[in-house]
Amino acid sequence: MRIHALTIENFRAIEHLKLHDIPDTGVVVIHGDNEKGKSSILEAIQIVLKEKHKAKNKFTKPIQPVDRDVPVKITLDFSVGPYRLVIAKTFLKTPSSELEIISPQRANYRGEEADSQLDQILDAHLDKTLLNTLLMKQDEVNEGINAVGIPSLTSALNTQNGGAADAQEDTALMQAVEDEYLRYFTKKGQQSTRFKAFVNEVAQLKEEVAIAQGAVSTLAEQVARVERLEADRTAAKLKLPAATEEKAERLAELQAAQKVQAQAEEIAARLLQATTNVEQAKKAQADRTNLQEKRARATAELEKLSPQLADAEAAAEKEASALAELQETLGQVREAETAAIAAVRAARKKVTAKAQGERRDELKALLEKVDELDAQLLHLRTTAHGTKTFSSADIDALQKATSEVAAYTTLAKSRSGSISLQATNPLEISVDQKTIAVDANGQELELDKETSIVVGDLTLIINPGAAIAERHAELESAEATLAELLDRLEVENIEQLRQLFNEQEKRAAEIESLNNQRLALVGSLDISSVRAELEALSNDEELEDLEISLEQAKADLEAAETLREEAGENLKVANAALDGVRSQPADKALVILKTKIEALENNVAAVTKELELATQAQSDEDIAEKLEQAAQSLKTVTEEQEEINRRLALNDPETAQLLFAGAEANVASYNETISNATTELVRLEGHISVAAGANERFDKATAALEAAEHRLDSEQRRALAAQRLHDVMVNHREQSRRRYAAPFAEKLSRLAARVFGEETEFNLNEDLSIGSRSIGTRTVDLGNLSGGAQEQLAILTRFAIADLVAEAGDNTAVPVFIDDALGSTDPGRLTKISTLFGDVARENQVFVLTCVPERYNYVAPKTMLSIDSLKAL
Repeated sequence: MRIHALTIENFRAIEHLKLHDIPDTGVVVIHGDNEKGKSSILEAIQIVLKEKHKAKNKFTKPIQPVDRDVPVKITLDFSVGPYRLVIAKTFLKTPSSELEIISPQRANYRGEEADSQLDQILDAHLDKTLLNTLLMKQDEVNEGINAVGIPSLTSALNTQNGGAADAQEDTALMQAVEDEYLRYFTKKGQQSTRFKAFVNEVAQLKEEVAIAQGAVSTLAEQVARVERLEADRTAAKLKLPAATEEKAERLAELQAAQKVQAQAEEIAARLLQATTNVEQAKKAQADRTNLQEKRARATAELEKLSPQLADAEAAAEKEASALAELQETLGQVREAETAAIAAVRAARKKVTAKAQGERRDELKALLEKVDELDAQLLHLRTTAHGTKTFSSADIDALQKATSEVAAYTTLAKSRSGSISLQATNPLEISVDQKTIAVDANGQELELDKETSIVVGDLTLIINPGAAIAERHAELESAEATLAELLDRLEVENIEQLRQLFNEQEKRAAEIESLNNQRLALVGSLDISSVRAELEALSNDEELEDLEISLEQAKADLEAAETLREEAGENLKVANAALDGVRSQPADKALVILKTKIEALENNVAAVTKELELATQAQSDEDIAEKLEQAAQSLKTVTEEQEEINRRLALNDPETAQLLFAGAEANVASYNETISNATTELVRLEGHISVAAGANERFDKATAALEAAEHRLDSEQRRALAAQRLHDVMVNHREQSRRRYAAPFAEKLSRLAARVFGEETEFNLNEDLSIGSRSIGTRTVDLGNLSGGAQEQLAILTRFAIADLVAEAGDNTAVPVFIDDALGSTDPGRLTKISTLFGDVARENQVFVLTCVPERYNYVAPKTMLSIDSLKAL
């Protein structure tokens, strides 16, 4: 197969792409940025060859452009076998198919007939498996190619080993053997569904025999269990009376021990009360002693302080006289300081008022300048409000659109033809559904697009050709773009846009200048705060009454502050003189002494009263007598507790409780045994009556199993024969395959030696896919190789297949497509593998699609094509 030309229209993101004059051999590198449509070229070739023109499936639906409701059209000019043909298919919208056979004999087909005729030619002369293998899609690193599954390669390898060029592996005999084998086994060697049915029948009957056997065994076990249960029930009934008697004895022992326990608890409570009574008596005796000692200490301290009272009163009287004289002096000095402070305050008020007046005048002048600038800015912004804004990009876009319309108009006029119409008798005709009049003066129509002319019953459709139609479409597109821009920008032409843009820029410059002036004038000031401050200053009436200057007001303030400082110094001296007596230590000492004496007198009286009341309530003798009685009672209860503890040791309630619980559980166990045995005997009697036919069911199941095993044995013998024959045939086929594995491995090794070195060898699997690579003594499995090495082997394997098929010379070779590969290949190996492209391309077409054309700089010879240039054709 050789591709001569390819045209793609409205395929995904491709509006139009044309690839033509493709040489029959050589490397063609198509390069461009990502998402430009390089991979779509491969997809388009596959779809036009494989899919029916009316197909709407998972392969054709995604190729529709997302932003346009237009038909997808693919035209492929190619040779296959003895045929040179052109297939043109339109998908999805207004689908169609046209097949033109150029050689060996011209013919044309349309619609489904075209699809059918194409399929017949491809089935007869194209190895589709080979085409799919040599079409390496983007990021497809699939070196494990099943080379045996490619008929063209198999035929080529058979030819090299002396076999027939058209040898086929699957003969009628092999197919018959395969069919017989698949009656009993799957392709993976497992039992077939039919064979499993015999096996499952035997397994099911074995299960039924086992169930019947179990039922027979269960019946015997149930009879034996009845005998054991009756014996257990009889023994339990015999032992139950003795167990009941033991339970009654243990209950009596428990009740006696619980009675002793109750007595012990009552004595413990009495002992606690006696102990409490002793402690209370001791406390009452200690409280009486503490009260007597407290009264004695208070009386002694009062007698000690009373003689000091006369001296303290004399010292306090002398101290009060000196304090009165100093306080009078301090009052006079403080009045002088108050007058000085008032004078300072009045002088400061005058200074502040004068300064605020000057501040008012400054703010008024500032705001007048700001208001003037704001008025100018308001005028400019009001002028700009509501007008459309433009950018230099708008001017560039409109200039470009205007230039394109002019260029396409000139180009369309230079390349378009015309039609001249004349009529001896005037008549009306329809041109593209518009009525025009034609007479002897003639009428000339421009021929720049497909034109429909209707004259009576005659309809003429004139096609000026694809090139003129394309130019006309480009002109219409450019005019639409220009109209859209003019409408969006709301202008009539580019000159008006430039004028509006210049006015906009001049206005913006004036606004910026005024803003800068205002910023320099205002700085960081808040104008609203300035206005508020000015209003406050303007409303202050006191600012208008001052006739002195600010300097005179400051001088008066300075003199007043000097007088205030002198008054302050005098006040400090007077305060210092008063500090010595202001605290009145003698008076404080007198007050403290009187307070202490009064407190001691009150304390002695209170303690004496408290002691008298306590003695009246209970005498010292009564307290001593109660303490003795409480101690005697505690001794008696202690002796009783010792006795009861001895009795508890002999009658432990906890042990008695455990023994009673054990006896009670023993009786319950015997009762439970009797009850359970009775219930189980009733249940077993029912089971035994139901299982009476178990032996008969077992005999029937055994007979059915023997018949099924006989049928399975017969089926297994036939399956074994089919398996043996299949194994022999497969072994023979594998031996044939091994004979032609050597040429493939040799070809692959020769190509790989250019990249990996002369010592490179490959171990191939049975399907001729690469299992591992060896370089010298080092062998690495395919899956453990680096990403770059796997990528290189993917290309080498396809090159080897293409070379072998081309060398066979049976006209079954197909193009090799490499989509954006070698991204993981280091520079050294990139140079080496590039040399192989040229070798393979001597007998084959090799297409490389890439976004990095520099990777293929070392490929020679080659044809470099930009996808942008292919779209422009």
